[in-house]
Amino acid sequence: MIDKSGQSYIYPEDGHALYADVEHESFWFRHRKDIVKILAEKYLNPGSTFADVGGGTGFIANALQSNYEVTLIEPNTAACKKAAERGVKNILPKTIAEARIEHSAFKGIGMFDVVEHFEDDLKL
Repeated sequence: MIDKSGQSYIYPEDGHALYADVEHESFWFRHRKDIVKILAEKYLNPGSTFADVGGGTGFIANALQSNYEVTLIEPNTAACKKAAERGVKNILPKTIAEARIEHSAFKGIGMFDVVEHFEDDLKL
């Protein structure tokens, strides 16, 4: 598949819907979320800015936003809609290339299960 910026990636069209159905009950998703929260607490001050790049349906973004100013950056509009339904407050419906993020804009940036979808991750 090719995203709006011309970057090649592989992801099933209905992947976000499938994940949204299992995230709360899946050991993998819950455990990964808990690890991210522990690392955020270790390295970020409360209220710090954090970008969840390619954060899908906002499972991690939603978990972090009680302590941090989180922005979900996600190009899939269906995933963004689900994230909004979950209560994610700041959603940027774009690819990382379209978002043109200044590195200083965020104290922390996470890309969880994202880089492997790009043909050439060094161009990010």
